[in-house]
Amino acid sequence: MSDTSVPLIVLTTRQDDVELINQTLRDAGHPVRCGWVSRADTLADELEVQQPELLLLFADHFSTHLREVAKIRQHSARMVPLVVVSDSADEAAIAEAMQAGAQDLVSVNLKERLCAVAERELRAFRLERALNETLNSATQYKKQLKSFLAGSVDAIAHVQEGI
Repeated sequence: MSDTSVPLIVLTTRQDDVELINQTLRDAGHPVRCGWVSRADTLADELEVQQPELLLLFADHFSTHLREVAKIRQHSARMVPLVVVSDSADEAAIAEAMQAGAQDLVSVNLKERLCAVAERELRAFRLERALNETLNSATQYKKQLKSFLAGSVDAIAHVQEGI
């Protein structure tokens, strides 16, 4: 991970959960900047303001169901990964969380897995963002080249696919 702090949002009604995430990820060497959202009706605004790279939902300490949180995230910040944190996690609960829109579900008791999942999702988010930026740049360059070729009266050699 990079040396700059990682913006993330923790969805919970308890400040202890935010401090747990902050301490756990910092102890693992990941500088984070935790935002705290305690009500779902403020989530869309916070996604816009904070522009997080990761959302962590404490399902046991948040009144809004995972599907609603996933829907809000889908409309406001579709690319941002959503990880559910729970007191316990088994394969059935993980599958249910993933079907509801989360990338994964982790137990609060397994801090090593929490760190590994957070790192995996941050890396995937950053790779997807870089890919989208590269594709957008390539599209812009292609448009500029077509515009230049259409407006040029000078002789131009145009090589396409090695011909």
